[in-house]
Amino acid sequence: MILHYLKIVFRQMAKRKAQTAISILGITAGLLCFSVCNYYNRIFSTGNKDLATYENQAEICIKERSYQVNIPIEDFEKKIGKDKFEAVAFYVNSSSTITLDETVYCKVDKTECNADYFKVFPTECIDGSLKQFGISGNEAVVTTEFVKQFCGGVSPLGKTILNQRGKIHTIIAVIKPYPAGMNNYHSSYDVFLPLPENASFGIHKLLLKRPEDAEHISQLLPKLGLFPNHPEWIPQIVLDSQTEHKAGAELWVAILGLLVLLVGMINYFSFSIGAFANRYKEISLRNTLGSTYWGLFILLFLEQAVIILICGIITLAITESLLPWFISTFSNEIQRNLYIDTHRLWVYECQYIGGLLLISLLISFISSWHIAHKTIAQGLRGGTTTGQRHIIRNTLLSVQLLFSFLFIVGTVGIRMQMKEYDLSANPNLSTEVKKEIMVVNIGRYDRIREHQPELINFLRSRRWNAETAYTNRDYSQEYGFTELCFVSDDYFNLMNIKCHHKPGEPFCYVNEQLYQTLQADSTSESFRFQNQVYPVKGLVHIGPDSPSAKQLALLPLSAMNDEIGKIYIRLVPDAPRKEVKAEMSKEMNQYLPQNEPFEFISLYEEQTGLGTISVMWLFVVCSSICLVITVLGVYGAISIDTIRKQKEVAIRKINGARLPDIYWLFAKNYLILFLIASVVGGLISLFVMVIGSQHRVILFDYADPWLWMGPLMLLIGIITATISWQIYYIARTNPAEVIKNE
Repeated sequence: MILHYLKIVFRQMAKRKAQTAISILGITAGLLCFSVCNYYNRIFSTGNKDLATYENQAEICIKERSYQVNIPIEDFEKKIGKDKFEAVAFYVNSSSTITLDETVYCKVDKTECNADYFKVFPTECIDGSLKQFGISGNEAVVTTEFVKQFCGGVSPLGKTILNQRGKIHTIIAVIKPYPAGMNNYHSSYDVFLPLPENASFGIHKLLLKRPEDAEHISQLLPKLGLFPNHPEWIPQIVLDSQTEHKAGAELWVAILGLLVLLVGMINYFSFSIGAFANRYKEISLRNTLGSTYWGLFILLFLEQAVIILICGIITLAITESLLPWFISTFSNEIQRNLYIDTHRLWVYECQYIGGLLLISLLISFISSWHIAHKTIAQGLRGGTTTGQRHIIRNTLLSVQLLFSFLFIVGTVGIRMQMKEYDLSANPNLSTEVKKEIMVVNIGRYDRIREHQPELINFLRSRRWNAETAYTNRDYSQEYGFTELCFVSDDYFNLMNIKCHHKPGEPFCYVNEQLYQTLQADSTSESFRFQNQVYPVKGLVHIGPDSPSAKQLALLPLSAMNDEIGKIYIRLVPDAPRKEVKAEMSKEMNQYLPQNEPFEFISLYEEQTGLGTISVMWLFVVCSSICLVITVLGVYGAISIDTIRKQKEVAIRKINGARLPDIYWLFAKNYLILFLIASVVGGLISLFVMVIGSQHRVILFDYADPWLWMGPLMLLIGIITATISWQIYYIARTNPAEVIKNE
């Protein structure tokens, strides 16, 4: 029987090729978008739960606070001791450059830790042994991913790693990578080195002998005097299993993905159930021949299950092949932030496919019951069913339009937010000029600093180099948290900042916030830094690099001993980008890690922020997918409408109806749906923007008419273009042929 039903399913799919293709595209796009967006929320909410020691893991926190407190390692060992615990891990995570066997220079995510780290966070040792780790302080442990990427799959045991401090470590073991999301880090750390002997602080993680020990040890901690400077702090042991996970931005990203998936599923279920119900003659005939309600249920579920499984297979294939390529098209920093464990994502996607099948099972059960008891009464009479089905379809279609409107408004809003970031960072330069200024960050790499004179001579000799300036950054707490920008004299001309000092003369330029602080301190004419006094020459209206800094001071580069952190290069007009990038890549890549080659970063991208640009692209992708699915949904709906009403159109034409009358017959329904979606979407968007503005999250003017008119005009254009040609086609049909066929 199942084989017979499958034949019917594939026959119907072949009969409705266009609608089948629309359904597959919509569900695949929605499933892929949701699985990627929800990936980060899943791994962070999972955390350390995949580890065998999770139930016994704990931290020392301050009572009534949710974050871990830093305890000096020496104080921990002397005052608390390790005998109360199974193990105590101290560790520090960071990104760093290393040299493997004096030949491979690369950038890695490394963890400096003690030997207990591998007890608290157990993992499988693939090669070598972990027993010697931390004894001499010269050991190193790497993961299989490190071996695959930098060692060509050959065993690295015995090879050396030179860290940035100049210390040499020998690889003694290869371990299986830790799961993504462990300790709330989305990427996997691939190199493990012993903590330096002089390390005073580190993140700690306790491994209790029994979870019940947490309460007993918590009673002892206040008596140990761990915080003499803060006697009001009451330390306690908090089990990880009892700590509530607080979702961050990853939750909102997951919600965006869920909305796209909802649009795809609504589009498909609306079409699937509507098309199935329209087969009332076939259904009535089956009932006459002895088919039961369960037969209808199995037939409808199989139709939906086959489509969902096809979409799932395509999604898994895209995840394996196209997704890594898509991520590789972004900058190195964004690639690191978008790191995805493909195998884990596959597991999640299989779970989502199973969930969609269960939802389909439930919807098929309810829909087949409704069709069997309500629609079958139509029997062989023909005609149309009640308007109830149209209400459901129109409601689902308006929801798709609503989500599309929200995504488009979000995309326009993010774009306007980027403009505000751009303007606040430096209003003296236009966006076009900022895109012609190249930023070279040399402060992060020791090899570039070693060859700084050669690099500067190279840049000065290039014909596409119109002007060069040098800067460095630091921070000061003397006047509150202040960002210090040390600049060369050329910086003022390059950034179009009015200069009030002579070359070689000490100076300080401050922003409005710092100037008010200096006035309150009665020192508005000077600025102190490292026992030196710099005269305040004027105000600057540029923003700090750090989002947490509100105050900014520009000081001469000589105050930083002429150490250069960044080089700004203004390109000559019409400089060929490809040529510039090729020359810079050839020169820079000999100093850069092999897995982080040179990339052209403009001043605009630096000031706007690659994170903001990533969010912008996220909204663009989600909006595009949502719009495509909505267009396909509108196309499917208007196709069904024109087929169902072709007899009515023929009669109206015989009675003298003109082309505008036929257009209005169909378009009025979509106009009403559009108005409902626009009003609801506008109210939701306005509410979000008002709340965001009150919390200083949204900086742009949400009263700008283009923020609202742009999405409305775009949706109107898309809907009009989608339905017009279908209406025109049915309006040009010969009425006699239609009535004859009926």
